[in-house]
Amino acid sequence: MRIELADGSQLLCEGRLFSLDFTITQGDAVAARVARRMPGVADVLLGHDRYLLSLAPDLPPLHRGAMIGAVIVIDLLRAKESRNS
Repeated sequence: MRIELADGSQLLCEGRLFSLDFTITQGDAVAARVARRMPGVADVLLGHDRYLLSLAPDLPPLHRGAMIGAVIVIDLLRAKESRNS
């Protein structure tokens, strides 16, 4: 998935998006990583997932917000797909 920001920069999400195991790159640099985390037993029974979003510390606010928004959109798409299956 490619994201184009208002300032013209592009972010690229690569990996297994719907498995919550991917990176977000800007040019050649990894700007963020998303990794699935194992939930507790109660969360598994309730169908809750957990994941960790790690952002590069030097990201400008526009890019930080875009990456957080992209991960939320991917999570919402996953939930919708899960409900439709």
